[in-house]
Amino acid sequence: PTPRPRRKSGPPLTSIRMYGEMLRDGLVSSDAKRQEYYGPITAESERLSRLIDNVLEFSRLEKGTREMQLVTGAVAPVVDEVAELLRPHAAREGFTLRTAFERNLPPVRFERDALFQVLLNLVDNAIKYARGASVHDVTIELRRRGAGVSIAVRDHGPGVAPRHLGRIFEPFHRGE
Repeated sequence: PTPRPRRKSGPPLTSIRMYGEMLRDGLVSSDAKRQEYYGPITAESERLSRLIDNVLEFSRLEKGTREMQLVTGAVAPVVDEVAELLRPHAAREGFTLRTAFERNLPPVRFERDALFQVLLNLVDNAIKYARGASVHDVTIELRRRGAGVSIAVRDHGPGVAPRHLGRIFEPFHRGE
């Protein structure tokens, strides 16, 4: 029988390498199983790309070399793009990813790539840390807030421990 690797959320290269080695070594006996193994390789490669992009972006921010390209417009299309990108990942992890937008939101000034990256990170973290929750729903909400728009990512995970709240914006800080 074909070995069935246990999927866990570790470093992306671990999964890529494990599935790739099994395919390379001929340990996967059927075409259907091979097709099944290609999915995690692709998904973890995409996750690794996002992690690398995060590190590079952080480096540019730290050096002050990141050029901001502010635009004025609707943020909903960016939220929709992130949701469409991450829905397959959420589904693989047993989550439903939803969006909820108030009607007639005003245009706002924002940096598209930064918003995209922040949303990717927030949704990815919601999925990662809410695995033990009884409800596996993640929702990205857009609501009017004065002349602006509020964006919230909601999950049913444990939340951030009060002792870590003061440090959540420190680079590379990670709580339990």
